[in-house]
Amino acid sequence: MSLARRYEQTYTVEEVAELLRHTPSGVRSMIRRGTLRALKVGGRYLIPESALDDLGLASIRIFDDIEDPADYIASLRSANAAKTNGAVLSDSDFLIGLEAED
Repeated sequence: MSLARRYEQTYTVEEVAELLRHTPSGVRSMIRRGTLRALKVGGRYLIPESALDDLGLASIRIFDDIEDPADYIASLRSANAAKTNGAVLSDSDFLIGLEAED
């Protein structure tokens, strides 16, 4: 089994800041407050993809009728991985694929 399949995708503070349209210092503040889960590795934070799912989907109203939004997105990603024979898509390609299905 490859490492990519065993370990969750992680993002740097700078990448998360760009995704959230926030500043890196604001993202670090969210980590310190416990609003955003992260691992500290060698003085640097790494944010797991599931932490972004938990954070982002908790505030999106479109998922109000879904009991566990993070689990729902994980199932969508799994289905997407099966369609692409395990190839990893970028977040933008993943979202484009979801929009195409609607």
